[in-house]
Amino acid sequence: MRIEKLKQRIQKHPKVRGRMELFRHLNGESLTRQEAITGKCNDCACGFVDGKVSCELLTCTLFPFSPYRNRRPGVIPE
Repeated sequence: MRIEKLKQRIQKHPKVRGRMELFRHLNGESLTRQEAITGKCNDCACGFVDGKVSCELLTCTLFPFSPYRNRRPGVIPE
């Protein structure tokens, strides 16, 4: 039941990166590593409903690969 509700929520949100990757994952389709990372970022950021902005969660292990980050992968400011 939760998966169906999540699919409905995904379909209502704007078309942003990770939306379709997350939807495909929920349908049991296989994803590339980058698609899985992008889909997880979309899930964690609640579909980027606040806009296409970086989450700025510097402690997240996926942050260097986030689709809306403003930095190169692997670079975390001090």
